[in-house]
Amino acid sequence: RFRTVARSRDPHKWLGVPAASATIAAAARGLQDRPFESMSQEGQHTVAVVARSPRYGWTVAVGLPRSALDKPAIRVTLQAFTAAGVLAVIGLLVALYFARQIGRPVLALADAAAELGRDRVPAPLHTGLAEADQVGAALHEAGLRSARATELLESRVAEAIRQTQEAQTRLLDGQKHEAIGRLTGGLAHDLNNFLQTMSTGLQVLDRIVREEHGRRVIEASTRALDKAAALVRQMLAFGRTQPLEA
Repeated sequence: RFRTVARSRDPHKWLGVPAASATIAAAARGLQDRPFESMSQEGQHTVAVVARSPRYGWTVAVGLPRSALDKPAIRVTLQAFTAAGVLAVIGLLVALYFARQIGRPVLALADAAAELGRDRVPAPLHTGLAEADQVGAALHEAGLRSARATELLESRVAEAIRQTQEAQTRLLDGQKHEAIGRLTGGLAHDLNNFLQTMSTGLQVLDRIVREEHGRRVIEASTRALDKAAALVRQMLAFGRTQPLEA
């Protein structure tokens, strides 16, 4: 049973020889139309299929060498890998192109942000990428607002400094006038004491001296003393810290 009665290769050599053990096992198990690994009569690894004719009861085994099947598979695999490599290279080139197209706007945005960080107004961008140009316009507007805010702040600081300097000047002037007033008041008090002493002396002489010449000297001295007293009163009024009341 399961002996070779016909074979496509060297039929006379293998006529009556039992079939391969794997073929016999597949036929015994009834593996119809299912490929299985086998070994040919020549000792080659094959992939075989067993079929049975219900009309005549013949069992037919068809096998192909594994190498004959592997070569197309290897060729197809190599072709697939080659095509995949070509597609990968093309994809890489396309990716590099688009990366460069996108990278330029990104670098331009980085430069605009750096300009803004240095308190400068970045110029509007015209990269051709709408999103990058919108961000560049926003950076430009932010730079303009920052510049206006800086100018306003500087003007306010300058005005505050000017007002402070004016206040300091007025304070120094007030302190200087106060010091002069105090000095003038002190001198006026001292001069007033001297004038009172001189006035007392002239009053005594006015009672004692009867000569015409002496009287004229006393009168002249009294008039001069009155003028000095008026000047002292003006000095006292200048040195007062409170306003005069009528």
